Amino acid sequence: MMINCIALYGICFFVPPQEWEVASPETLSPRVHIAFVGKSSSGLAPTINLATEPVSISLPAYVEAVRKIHTADPNAKWRDLGRFDTKLGPGQLTEIEMSTEQGKARLMQLMVVKGGLAYILTACALKEEFPKHYKLFDRVLQSLQETDDLVESYPAHKRAELKSALGALTGEKQWAKFEQKIIHDFTEIGPYWQILMLSEARAKLLTEGTK
Repeated sequence: MMINCIALYGICFFVPPQEWEVASPETLSPRVHIAFVGKSSSGLAPTINLATEPVSISLPAYVEAVRKIHTADPNAKWRDLGRFDTKLGPGQLTEIEMSTEQGKARLMQLMVVKGGLAYILTACALKEEFPKHYKLFDRVLQSLQETDDLVESYPAHKRAELKSALGALTGEKQWAKFEQKIIHDFTEIGPYWQILMLSEARAKLLTEGTK
């Protein structure tokens, strides 16, 4: 799975809904870093995914390029919902309606351009189910952020414990214990942060093991 979302300024992540499952990597397009899937009584489950695309244009120009793609599709309806501020920076929020095999779907798509990358955070659900997910989707979209230090991005009251766990990770023998601690004791900002933290710690462990 493509789990890293690394910008010029740091690591980008968002806080997904609790209890949503990580989507199988085989179902994701190449530009999608990660996706989460919720539950639905209908055929189309709600989803949230984060993608990036290298760009050399401004946010308004990127949004205009996206608008042209969707308005050229007779089966899609696109509209601009205006500016949407996130911890990553100012973005533009758009809405798309399209037909799927399970029925009419509605997507909220947040776009932020920063450091030569376009970040696209997309929330999707059936049109008739979308209102019940709206507050949840809004909270997830607002959580989009970047950090140059995953430890410092965690709530302050647990950072000392996290640093201690990382300090105790000196070799392969400690990995299983460290992994379980991250999964069970550091849940406040969601599984995407956990995946990134474990990926970063694993890479560091492997690098130090080759020295």
